[in-house]
Amino acid sequence: MRPPWWRFAVAVRWMAGAAIFLSGSAWAAIELDMDIRQVQMIGDAKDPQRQETVTGFRVALGATWSDTVGNGRREIHDYANRRIVDLDPEKKVMDDRSLYGPVAFRVMETANRRMIREVMAKAMPAGRAVTEAEQRLATEHELSLRESQLKGGTGGPALVVRDEVDGRHWSDGRRELAFASRNGFDLPERDRPSYGRWLRSIHSLHPDIVQALVAGGKVPARLEARYYSLDNLRGELTVAVKAVRVLPDDAIPAPYSAEPLPPQGPGLESALAKARAQPADGFQARRRLAERTAADALNAGRIMEGVAAVLEASIITGDGGLGSALAGHRDEIANDGAAATLMAAIGAVPKDRAAAKAQADRLRDARAAFVTPALKGVEANLRQGAGDVREAEKLLVEAVDAEPYLIGAWMDLGRLYYGQYRTIQAWRCWDAARRLAPGHPMTREIDDLEKRLAAGFPEFF
Repeated sequence: MRPPWWRFAVAVRWMAGAAIFLSGSAWAAIELDMDIRQVQMIGDAKDPQRQETVTGFRVALGATWSDTVGNGRREIHDYANRRIVDLDPEKKVMDDRSLYGPVAFRVMETANRRMIREVMAKAMPAGRAVTEAEQRLATEHELSLRESQLKGGTGGPALVVRDEVDGRHWSDGRRELAFASRNGFDLPERDRPSYGRWLRSIHSLHPDIVQALVAGGKVPARLEARYYSLDNLRGELTVAVKAVRVLPDDAIPAPYSAEPLPPQGPGLESALAKARAQPADGFQARRRLAERTAADALNAGRIMEGVAAVLEASIITGDGGLGSALAGHRDEIANDGAAATLMAAIGAVPKDRAAAKAQADRLRDARAAFVTPALKGVEANLRQGAGDVREAEKLLVEAVDAEPYLIGAWMDLGRLYYGQYRTIQAWRCWDAARRLAPGHPMTREIDDLEKRLAAGFPEFF
């Protein structure tokens, strides 16, 4: 498994966006010139292949932002607005994503590693090569997060610290995890929290290591880290700092505009682009249209169309009470074969995967002659219940691509990605829903999730 500093550093697909304005008061930021060496051990653990890169970077650190430039790209962390902006200066395109996604991944993966470790501890014999304490420290080091911060978390093993002539060494007692050289550059007190936040966000170091570096008031000229999976070395990081400079007060990154990059074919990026293109005040108009369309169809005796339109309106508005609009048309629905099949398909709660699949198949057949985005969204939930996550994702993406105002489908798609640890994509979907319908009741759970992340893990924000 690749360490987070690799996942977060890989190039992303650039998307268009509006100008970026980073907030902050007058602040004398600092700038670091450095070379970063990354080593990845990929492939089979018994015969791993070594991949090594060395890249020069310029890093500026302000009170509420960091600006990292190198390898033909620029990454700005805007902590005031809790956004991460990836820029391609040459192509003039950008990707703007939520800061919450990477943090949520770290939290979820830490919990997952804890569960796996506990299972392994019960299954493996005593005297195994890697102890449970070593595994825990390796996880906390790779994800830069203490397991004790999790719900139900407890205090754990401490790193072994060794001061030598060359600098400070941190280990799990058997394997060295990090090293910081004694020589380095003085770090103004006001800039120390920014430096620590950059270390956590861009790279990964055990929280105790970050805390020690910040408290020491010095940027080490050489910082090394090693990452392990069980007893296998999976990655190395070396940060060689060549210079540290104080920048003037006006060094806050200037507003940046990027030109649109058309989505390359159908899929999530196409749907997100269509969502961004909708007018900021378009939701209420689309809501009224959906409700009127449903009423007109039912009153005109177009029963199947009316049932599908009521369903669409409920997914747009989040109003489950819209189903009462069908109450006066029960006989007509019962006498309409397609409508009756549709109601049977969406009305029952499947008891198991087999039942969910059968119900999804009935819904697919029911919508064959009358395809609407909303029906795809409902079928997607059934497919997911049947264990066919890939088909569920496909249907949900098709639904929001055809009808951007299906807020419920955006929320479901985000939950699907979240359940797969694809947290960056999850927040893309949830951000789209909140932009389309600010204050929508279905998006409140995401507001609450973000509040919990910010309160529980303030060091990342």
